[in-house]
Amino acid sequence: MYRLLIVDDEYHIREGLRLMVAESGLSVEVSDMAENGAAALRLYTERRPDMILLDINLPDMSGLDIAKTIREKDQQTPLLFLTGYESMTYIRQAVSLQAVDYLLKPVTSEDFEAALRRAEDRIAQWRRSEEEAIHRHRSLEPLYREHLLLDLLQQRRPAAEVVQEMDGLGFFDETSRPPYTVLCCELEEASQQVASAPSESQSSTNKSTHVFAELAWEAAAAAGTKAHGAAVSRDRRVVLLAAASCRAAEQTARQIRQAVQERLSQGMSIGISRPVQQMEQLPEAYEEAVQAVEHRGWVGYSQIIPFESIQAAEPNSSHLLEKELLMITEIRAGNDAAVHAILQEWSGQLAGLPVNQVKMIVTQLVLFVMRIVQSDASEGQTSIQQQDPLLELSRLRHGPEMIDYV
Repeated sequence: MYRLLIVDDEYHIREGLRLMVAESGLSVEVSDMAENGAAALRLYTERRPDMILLDINLPDMSGLDIAKTIREKDQQTPLLFLTGYESMTYIRQAVSLQAVDYLLKPVTSEDFEAALRRAEDRIAQWRRSEEEAIHRHRSLEPLYREHLLLDLLQQRRPAAEVVQEMDGLGFFDETSRPPYTVLCCELEEASQQVASAPSESQSSTNKSTHVFAELAWEAAAAAGTKAHGAAVSRDRRVVLLAAASCRAAEQTARQIRQAVQERLSQGMSIGISRPVQQMEQLPEAYEEAVQAVEHRGWVGYSQIIPFESIQAAEPNSSHLLEKELLMITEIRAGNDAAVHAILQEWSGQLAGLPVNQVKMIVTQLVLFVMRIVQSDASEGQTSIQQQDPLLELSRLRHGPEMIDYV
């Protein structure tokens, strides 16, 4: 039953309206009645009726003023106005207050019942909208959680702001305590696996998008950790592990790789960051995981690669190699501004190296970019490549020329 508050200063009108409601057969009952504005506002605050009928002319204040006060807090409760005067000024104000109806005294039972039905319809419409909004929120929450995780790891927004939103979603509960470890998981490209039909490859990619989060959660739970995952690109997933020791992180990575192989029939390389104790250190951990997985071209595909294992294996130009790998990550993500910024700094550092070393580093970068282009082309995108980049690079003899070409 919908609860109706009747506000009118005349006793016989209040009682007459109460009788009309009882005889209407509608799902409405008179829960309270008030004879002035002060009582009406008190009853509204204490009882929160479903709908309100307001006489405009009251001894202490106007029914329109009562409605304005209510509308400051509440935009949903249906309001009906009752008056002895047909005033265009009153009608315009009632419309501005989103009134359901404007009734003239003496009101007939037919007009009153029609107004109550409109109020019922307004409530039903609002509740449907609320339910739809809740449903949309629930359906979008997993995607929202992914965006928040990437905002934190990739420093797309201030960390404090992102963490506050995560707390609001219950992202980090009592089981999501430090240490934190980041896994960067890369699905292997077709060239690194047994060849399959294009339709089968695309189907596998689509399937992986839907089930990877479940696989990561199951693997983390089996290792006694808590996992939060997000898709960085078509082939890359990132997983944040909470309460994860080094051994638990490696166990989780092994189980993810095995599950992907069994359930998606795809190989996967996984880079593991060093554990960190503070959430502010997570962007650095993310970069470590990315760097580790980008080394799969040196250490082999479908491998689990802890960040510690690549530090000793880096060449003398380790700082430049880090820039290379970071640049590859930004190219994959399509962050043009970041790519240009890295290129500018990277170019200045390359300019001070011997020509042979410049050529080696530049060739490695070009090979990586070629693989990215080929990966995009496999999705049906048209390659803009007109000539073989490696052939063009082989014709250059001076370091500045190579840098400018890149």
